[in-house]
Amino acid sequence: MEEPDTVCCGVMGRVEALVVAAKELGDPLDLQEARKMSSTILRRSQPPGSYELGWKSAPYLASFHQGMAGIGYEYLRLAAPACFLSLLLWE
Repeated sequence: MEEPDTVCCGVMGRVEALVVAAKELGDPLDLQEARKMSSTILRRSQPPGSYELGWKSAPYLASFHQGMAGIGYEYLRLAAPACFLSLLLWE
């Protein structure tokens, strides 16, 4: 099993950490790396929507931290970081 793509304990959580670092430290390379990581996840999720959630018994979870809602929210945040809050920081 590959590592999960989730916001809670997976790749999208690290993507979010990079987005926050880009904002707080003013380093655009962090945002560039976050977008690169998320692009890799998107390419790997073929057929569309085949994300690794870390649960073999539940191939689709709609929840935020361990499911598809968080993955989708993180893609929105990457598209417009100033318009979407970091929910991991409870902004």
